[in-house]
Amino acid sequence: SLQAALSTGKKIPRKTRKVTGNPLCNDYCSKDDKWFQIACKQSDRNWPELCKAIDMKELENDHRFNSKANREKNSRELVAILDDFFATKTFQEVKDCFKGRNVHWSPVSSYHEISLDPQAFANGYVVESENRQMGRIKVTGEPINMSKTPPRIIADTPEMGEHTEEILLGLGYDWESIANLKEKKVIV
Repeated sequence: SLQAALSTGKKIPRKTRKVTGNPLCNDYCSKDDKWFQIACKQSDRNWPELCKAIDMKELENDHRFNSKANREKNSRELVAILDDFFATKTFQEVKDCFKGRNVHWSPVSSYHEISLDPQAFANGYVVESENRQMGRIKVTGEPINMSKTPPRIIADTPEMGEHTEEILLGLGYDWESIANLKEKKVIV
């Protein structure tokens, strides 16, 4: 999906997230269309703080959500409640809700935002490479970097039939046979 954003310059739609094993580890969207992720892996420990942060203390002991198991069982309902709440808040208001709280969260960059982020380039997540048809293009970098064997990004792919003759010669075909295959449009 990041490569699609890099190649097209367009926003890529998000996957569904309405039902999840842990609604406290999920993406949510603010009123001003900024996505963020709540990442509370220890949901029983973080649940009371989240309820305080969003000023819904009544949810803390609600029988549908008062345990990890119940939040998972009723995740569709809880995600809907959190979606409705965050849809009324700007991203700045969301940040203010979580400030000083034991709620693990982070902004979520869109693929388009990542494609423009100088830090993504600095870390090698996005690199530039040469392409015969398009010149210098942005592509995803290698996820693993090793000091003795650094990655080599190749943004070009062979043209249709570019290596056909070379491969057929290597397989024992002669030039006459290759010309015959081309004439019959068996190969390009």
